[in-house]
Amino acid sequence: MGHILEHSDPVHKISIVSRGQALGYTLQLPQEDHFLKTKNEMLDELAVFLGGRVAEELMCDDITSGASNDLERATKMAREMVTRLGMSEELGTQVFGEAQHQVFLGRDYADHQDYSEETARRIDIEVQRIMREAHRRAVEILDARRDQLDLMAKVLLERETVEGDAVNALLDNEWDAYLEREGDILAAKEERNAKAAGMPTKKCSPRMSEEELAADAAPLRRRPCRRMPKPHPMMPVMAMLSTLTATPTPTNSSCSESLCGETCGGFFFGSVRPNLTRSAVRRTGK
Repeated sequence: MGHILEHSDPVHKISIVSRGQALGYTLQLPQEDHFLKTKNEMLDELAVFLGGRVAEELMCDDITSGASNDLERATKMAREMVTRLGMSEELGTQVFGEAQHQVFLGRDYADHQDYSEETARRIDIEVQRIMREAHRRAVEILDARRDQLDLMAKVLLERETVEGDAVNALLDNEWDAYLEREGDILAAKEERNAKAAGMPTKKCSPRMSEEELAADAAPLRRRPCRRMPKPHPMMPVMAMLSTLTATPTPTNSSCSESLCGETCGGFFFGSVRPNLTRSAVRRTGK
């Protein structure tokens, strides 16, 4: 929808990867900063809001609650167009409902209804008319592009996320032509990113076909795998002995013999390594 409508922001990214409660999203980026919105821009945005619900109506057997937030935003925008922005030809350039903006009571509760019940009925009818017109435009655009919707669903199921040149090719219905030059496009993109980051660029080889990949992998399949030799059964014992001999054993200042949990000269050593001299071994064996 955003790619077709004239006053809508261009589509930059489409993803079906869930983010929180959203099961997917469409990212639209404006080409320049906007401080004001025209009536045509708001009407196109309403049609974009209703695009998801219309796609469910056309392509699925039943509708879901996935478009609840889009419907809420669209209804709020349509009511603001009528009651706040004076964009209704039926009701004219007039603001309906004086906003008090009380901080503690809340804005919705502080709105003062300064119009009659008949005017309220006309406001509801005008909001319904704007919403139905946006729905009709969405149905007209998407119904004429059913084949393109099927292709988009297939590509998103395969890739989950499409952005950049791939999005433009998908929305312009030029996906087959894009696949033929996808390798060159990605290589040029990597080169641009490397130049922007100040890194040396390298030429990327073109995308290989399945036959070329199979030919490159054939020598690897025929090459026998090297088996690691079995460790010698005495390796753990040798490692332990080297550790014991390399560690200095504390001794008593009044006795040159190594101690292991014994009392020698009035001192007790309870946690020393078992690197024992011959005399200490004889003493502990008693």
